[in-house]
Order: sequence, then structure tokens, then C-alpha cells
Amino acid sequence: MEIKDFKLGSIVTNVYLLIEENECVLIDCEGPEIIYKFLKENKLDLKYILLTHFHFDHINGLELLKKKTNALIYGSDIDVNLFGLKIKLDKILKNNDIIEFKGNKIRVISTPGHTLGSLCFLIENNLFSGDTLFYRAYGRTDLGGDEKEMKISLKKLLKLDENIKVYPGHGAFTTIEKERAIYKELL
Repeated sequence: MEIKDFKLGSIVTNVYLLIEENECVLIDCEGPEIIYKFLKENKLDLKYILLTHFHFDHINGLELLKKKTNALIYGSDIDVNLFGLKIKLDKILKNNDIIEFKGNKIRVISTPGHTLGSLCFLIENNLFSGDTLFYRAYGRTDLGGDEKEMKISLKKLLKLDENIKVYPGHGAFTTIEKERAIYKELL
């Protein structure tokens, strides 16, 4: 599986395409015109849009991309309700759900903290952490989140295999091993 990353929007959001043969999954949505152009140029069929949370920089252009591709939108209904959004989810995701994609299994990990409905996605040795875990930092909790829940979620992620590569919602990639060294007090 190929992972293509884009850095898009006014606050440079990381958006990821998981590509297998001629199909793909998008993790978070920003810069829909750029994503759609890439899909067309590479003859890719977008199957799912997986949302880590529902802050504006992770759902920008979601309806436009859905309309152009017919991709199914998966995410947490907690955030939809929390922010009073009119987004229709095709599937409500819960902790430990498995999303099948071209023989790959994407495991959903509920990580409330940045928002109460934050999710991470684990596929093979790759964790797409949204705004829960960054390189040497974690997401702020004052925009619909909770600091105590964030610490519980970080502890859960830091127990994952140390070799897992972390693809955050902003900034540089990292690994679980590197982040464990920073957050020893949580373990």
C-alpha cells in the first residue's frame, strides 16, 4: 500500500491518501480541489473518507469531495453532535471497529482529548493520529476537548508497538518509540 501525504490549507493540515491498486482512502479532508485533481490525474477511485475529528481544517471541502467522488464518509457522531454540524456520516465509527480496504484492515482507535470524538486509524505499522499525537507534542484540548481524556488517549497510543510510524494531522512524522521518550510520565 502506498501512502501519499499532502500539506494543505491555511494552517497546513496533513491529509493522507492510502492507495492500493486503483482505489484509495482519504484520511481527513482539506484542499478538495487539489485532492480531486490528484485522483483524476492518477485514475484513482476514492472509496472512503475517514475523519479523525471535525475541526474545520480536517473537514474543509468534505461535501464537495463527496459530491464529486461518491466516497463514503466515516467518522465519530460525537463530534458531529458536539459541533452541531450538518454532516451525514455513512458509517459511525467506534473504538476497535475494523474497516476493510483491498485486503487491508484499518483499526479504529477512539482517542478523545483534542475533541471528544477524536479517532486514530491504525493500518499495519502506520498510525494516522489526527490532532491527538504530533511530533513531540499533542493537540490542544480547549476547542471541544478534555485534558484528562487526552492523557488517557496518549497513554493508550504510547502502549502500541514502538516501531509504528505516526502520521499526524500537522507537522512532521514521528514514531511511537520517539514519543514514548517524551511522555515517560504517562507510562
